[in-house]
Amino acid sequence: MMYFILFALGIIVGIIISTIFLFKKSITRKQNEEKLVFSLRYNISILTSWCILSSDGNRIGDYFEKNKISNIVIYGMGYMGQWLCEELINRNINVIAAIDRNIVQYKKLKIIKIEEEKIPECDYIIVTPVVEMEKIKEDLDRIAPNIKAITIKELIDLARLDEI
Repeated sequence: MMYFILFALGIIVGIIISTIFLFKKSITRKQNEEKLVFSLRYNISILTSWCILSSDGNRIGDYFEKNKISNIVIYGMGYMGQWLCEELINRNINVIAAIDRNIVQYKKLKIIKIEEEKIPECDYIIVTPVVEMEKIKEDLDRIAPNIKAITIKELIDLARLDEI
């Protein structure tokens, strides 16, 4: 009888632990889905602003030219970072390097792993990843306090305001 009670108690404890594990996993999955939806919506918002800026005949590169900013580092070489890089290179803005954890090469651009190399001197670091954008800026302010870090959204807003 004692073995049966211990056996039944073991099953009950196992069910409780499994339920807790599955519940936590469900919450984590939901949080990841919410993060992804936020990221996609924010990317669409940024790209829409960028398209409006371009359709008005303006480019991000125009802002740098007008303000005599010529040396840039791009943080994040996903599709947004690559598009930014192309626009800046086409406007003869010097993209010194890019910071990225995953990409090892993009054309002839030097790719820096922030944990391994020092950020080169530049006028701006432009942060392109949407997820944890503000945290990345804070980290960059700590790592390279003499270099201004701005988000791609802030850059587009500056370029739009510069045209008004």
